Amino acid sequence: MAVEAIETGSKIKTLGCEPENPPQVSQFVRTLETRFLTSFHKQANMKFYDGVAPQYANERAWTTDTRNSIRENLIRRVNQYISDGDKILVVGTGTGSDQEILQEIGAVCYGIDLSRLMLIEAKRRINDHLVQAEADEIPFPTDFFNFVYCEAAAEHFDGPFLSTEFIPELTRVLVPNQKRANLLLSVRLGNGKVYRISDKNSFKYFATYTQETINRILTDAGVEIVEQWCSQGGTPSVEGILPWFNTIGKIR
Repeated sequence: MAVEAIETGSKIKTLGCEPENPPQVSQFVRTLETRFLTSFHKQANMKFYDGVAPQYANERAWTTDTRNSIRENLIRRVNQYISDGDKILVVGTGTGSDQEILQEIGAVCYGIDLSRLMLIEAKRRINDHLVQAEADEIPFPTDFFNFVYCEAAAEHFDGPFLSTEFIPELTRVLVPNQKRANLLLSVRLGNGKVYRISDKNSFKYFATYTQETINRILTDAGVEIVEQWCSQGGTPSVEGILPWFNTIGKIR
């Protein structure tokens, strides 16, 4: 599996969340013309995840210790902002691993994903509502959800999509005038490059952000930032290289 950058930019800034092995990034960097994710990249990502769905499900079949660690983190970070019976939208539910844990802590979860085959795998482990849909056309009524959980899917969104399509759609489906935080959003912390990960005959794309950029996007879109932290993990090829930058916020 190979990783390459398809947009040049400034030096990677992790702002207190240093990659474990930053030199690995440079060997994959090359200059291409594309800067933002397009419909082509979206279709490539869907094809990639359709192709790896069973393998991905097995890789995410966590051990008890891993599940307990993730469950503890979810309770500590998310559960303080939700109540029993709250309706949570999981954007990019994948094979349902995070949604399964959210279900265990009392949330009523609804998951959307662009990959039909990932949703088939998710259906094997959870009983919640699962729908194939795009993040800018959420097939649920206005003022329907209490919280939106977007832990990994946003790496497939670029800045313009986040600010002009995704967050306005969340504003529509979230219950208005909530006093507590109602959004978890995680992005890849980097320098603004778009990366391509190749695996045999398939490939996927993901975007990175600086902390300044994602904060500006969220603030301009009307999101009040409540809490932020960094974490490692996720895509094996970039694990420890490009950390996650997580935000809990409130859409006003």
